[in-house]
Amino acid sequence: MGGESGSPATEAAKTAAEVDEERRAALLRRITEEGGFAFVSSAEKAAGGDLREAEAAREMAWEQLHLGPWHEVVPAWRDAYAMACLHVAELRAGAGDRREALQALDMGLIMGGSLLRRDLDEAVHRIAACAEDEVVADGCADKWREGISNNRDLAEVIGRKYIRLYPASASGSLYPHTESMLSNSSQVDLDNIDFTEFPKVENLDFLDCVLEEGEMLYIPPKWWHYVRSLSTSFSVSFWWSSTAYPSEGA
Repeated sequence: MGGESGSPATEAAKTAAEVDEERRAALLRRITEEGGFAFVSSAEKAAGGDLREAEAAREMAWEQLHLGPWHEVVPAWRDAYAMACLHVAELRAGAGDRREALQALDMGLIMGGSLLRRDLDEAVHRIAACAEDEVVADGCADKWREGISNNRDLAEVIGRKYIRLYPASASGSLYPHTESMLSNSSQVDLDNIDFTEFPKVENLDFLDCVLEEGEMLYIPPKWWHYVRSLSTSFSVSFWWSSTAYPSEGA
């Protein structure tokens, strides 16, 4: 009858949706309190269907996950990364790019917090059911940023990566972004350098290598590093600090 409420299943679904919306709103409030105004702005636009803003939000959250040792990362930023991955995945899947969508969800499950894990799992099952191609994790670690203040060991677990390092003294010539949240990221695209816009980069000295499976690379504090996957790959970072350093004669 017209005056009756919906079925129990319908009401339960409505309640679950309301709870989910409240969780996401609460997360955005926490991120705002952490100074993530730019992320919140991009996330809100991503929720409205803007893929570019979704990718921007994911990049901002990713940077926050790599500003220091794992245990020092604010938990809300892990959840923010998961939210951004969900937005990217939904929009990619909606455009028919299920491969990229599942890659985004995989990274959300690996690097994201627990708040939206159920949402990530459900999205994986839903999108994977429609996927036709095998999904690999190529390119997931193509990042370009300044090192943190601690020492870092980068261990290659699977696959191969190309890595380029610039010393901290080169910071002024690597054109960091001016936005505070991205100030530890360079504007330079090393795969297609515009020497007219970024002339100081051309004569900079650097170290580079290909990190093979089973190898580990030490990255000194505050060094800039660019990483590009050369195959399906996965790596693990270990951050550590030292209060004493060996003398030059040691």
